[in-house]
Amino acid sequence: MTPSRWPAGLETSVHALKGGHTFVARTPDGRLTYHGVGSDDATAEQAAWASYHLANDPGHEHDFDPGQRQDGFGQCRGCSMSDTQAFEQRRTIDHGRYALAHPWPAGWHVQGGASGLVIRRSGGTYTTAFVEVAPTDPQTFIRGEGATLVEAEQAAWEQAQRTLACPGHEFETRGYTNGAGFCRHCNMFASGAFDVAVVGNPCVTCGARTNWTRVAGAWYCQDHAPDRAERARLRAEAPDDGAGDSPLRELLEAMLVDDDD
Repeated sequence: MTPSRWPAGLETSVHALKGGHTFVARTPDGRLTYHGVGSDDATAEQAAWASYHLANDPGHEHDFDPGQRQDGFGQCRGCSMSDTQAFEQRRTIDHGRYALAHPWPAGWHVQGGASGLVIRRSGGTYTTAFVEVAPTDPQTFIRGEGATLVEAEQAAWEQAQRTLACPGHEFETRGYTNGAGFCRHCNMFASGAFDVAVVGNPCVTCGARTNWTRVAGAWYCQDHAPDRAERARLRAEAPDDGAGDSPLRELLEAMLVDDDD
């Protein structure tokens, strides 16, 4: 017998599709869905009604199948009820191909890939799986590498735990002149650990410490930075034609890693 009235609160709809009809009953929050398929509206609703009653039978045990999804969705193999929270939702990276194993805080951005290219400062390159994390508290950047994403995530997780457990950060420049620093205890990276006016490179014109721009091997502060024409002249007169401070070179320098990183 087709029900004349569904329980209050369920939202129902019927859809005529090619080859049959589909009846859908859904909870207001969209979490649970009961659906049925039939040759007409009545038989489709009857199938959905049977799904609803079986799903709510105290003796029925749900056996959810996630299919290819990793967002927590599952459909019961027995009663066909769908639940958007059937499984614990796991965050994924690498275009959904890898589910994170560790409980990273919700506000922390996590990304990664199975194969990334790394350029060594001393020359040469290598490829590696990597996981990069941008925490919100503390504000830093964490990168883990490994032969697999499992290893890379583990390396990033261990670095994050060292950072959180650090009794007190003490930063050192390790050769950087842009204000960045690394904690000597937990190795945490901080972009503004030092004042560029103290650790920056001397401006060739006024001597003020800066990290504003480099032209033909010389540093200039913002007030004395040469314009485009002057840059071209300085680079043309440089022994290496100014190639050492080209925009592409500067970009690559920022991407390089030391051999012991």
